[in-house]
Amino acid sequence: MYRVVTVVLGAVFLLGMPAALVGQDDDSSENEGPLTIEELYLEQDVDMRIIGSQARSSNRQTKALALQTVRVMLEDGRITEDNPEIVPILRGLALEGTARQTRHGSSTVVNSYPEIRRSAAQLLGEVGGSGAQDALVKVLRSDEEPMVLAEAVYALGLLGENENNEVTNEIAMVLRNQSSRTNPDNNLAYASLLALERIASNNNGVDDLLVIDAVLDIAAHGAYLRAVRLKAIETLYRLRGSES
Repeated sequence: MYRVVTVVLGAVFLLGMPAALVGQDDDSSENEGPLTIEELYLEQDVDMRIIGSQARSSNRQTKALALQTVRVMLEDGRITEDNPEIVPILRGLALEGTARQTRHGSSTVVNSYPEIRRSAAQLLGEVGGSGAQDALVKVLRSDEEPMVLAEAVYALGLLGENENNEVTNEIAMVLRNQSSRTNPDNNLAYASLLALERIASNNNGVDDLLVIDAVLDIAAHGAYLRAVRLKAIETLYRLRGSES
């Protein structure tokens, strides 16, 4: 059972070459020649090289190990917004099997790992930064798994940004899609409401008619649990911000 559901319902592998190599420092002495491939490779953080290698593996367990390593480093304070190299790794894992697909033959997707995507989305919200927000918005646009979407919207709430209502528009689209279903996902709806409240608190309200309509749909939708519908009514008031 994944993280937000309780609110409602109750080592190392051989290193491969990096995908991209950084360029030579502009401050290099004119007397120094360009760095060799080996020197460029060794200049990269060892932990990032390990995590990147694990994340690129075709094995689900190895990808999970990469996420576990990121979690430990994050808790130890070794990863912050000042570690931009980690966001592309997490973005790739958050889109594994959706925006980035590997197919067997002409149709079968063989790299769809919802739990990997869910964990990567969670970590993106904790790492933060504009790159993390862009990656999470991409998850909302490409994923169909409710547990992944729930984690992505909750992570966007943690980030709290909403320039030009971009984030709230995306959350509203997710909610409208759910409310159009006979059996909408209660956990996804609740996580979205929590995210909207956080964004409203961070931006002194949310002035977005798409969001208001989406929240009203939840409040009136009989297929949602009563707790979710009551939360939607509460969220409507919190969208006004502190000045209302």
